[in-house]
Amino acid sequence: GNFEVVATLPAANQMEAVTYNYHDLYSLHGQKHEYRVAAKYVSGSVAYSNTVVWSVTTKKSNNLQIWPNPARNQVRLQGNFMKGTYKIRVYSLTGVLVFSSNRSENDLSFDVSVFPNGQYLTELVHFSTGERLTATFVKQ
Repeated sequence: GNFEVVATLPAANQMEAVTYNYHDLYSLHGQKHEYRVAAKYVSGSVAYSNTVVWSVTTKKSNNLQIWPNPARNQVRLQGNFMKGTYKIRVYSLTGVLVFSSNRSENDLSFDVSVFPNGQYLTELVHFSTGERLTATFVKQ
């Protein structure tokens, strides 16, 4: 198929295996997407990974709220959460992971004072069930 570049990540310049992560914020809910990695070598040659098909199943929910919004210092994720551990990930609108932490349902707040001003996507994933909730907030 025809592929378009969704991200360019800098090389780690290491001889051993390296893991790269990228969060495609523009993938559409409920649709299948095909991804592959193109590794460009110093010699100019390019090697492609196998194609991976990914289906986005983000649960859009009014259950996740971020307060205060807009925020300056601390934000708190609010909702009717199940007991257990959650992974909080915060991405800039360019898809860069700017914050990641594991927290219990009783401690879903974090400091945003060092974030540059702008809009952010917050992803909350329950470790046991895999339930994924997203919401956005603005840092002022």
